[in-house]
Amino acid sequence: MTNNIVALRVDGGKDIGMGHIMRTMALANDLKKKQENKEVFYIIKDDPTAVNKLKENEFEIVVIDKDLSYEKEIEKVKEIINNKKVDKLVT
Repeated sequence: MTNNIVALRVDGGKDIGMGHIMRTMALANDLKKKQENKEVFYIIKDDPTAVNKLKENEFEIVVIDKDLSYEKEIEKVKEIINNKKVDKLVT
């Protein structure tokens, strides 16, 4: 048995992309059921609609600043992946 840590890098919110959040919640729930996955969490930009929806459904989230440049966002996501020792990233 392995102890994978899985991160889902998804954005969504009130104005656009909430469907991405909704569809990945089904995937994340299935991943959480797998015995080999120790942890499943989201990395999302700070949008209250998305944050609240994920929290309502008991998902762990790591929020990143929505105003980061593309390059800074990549650096931040890499930092989170390294710090949490993520084994699998779903984008």
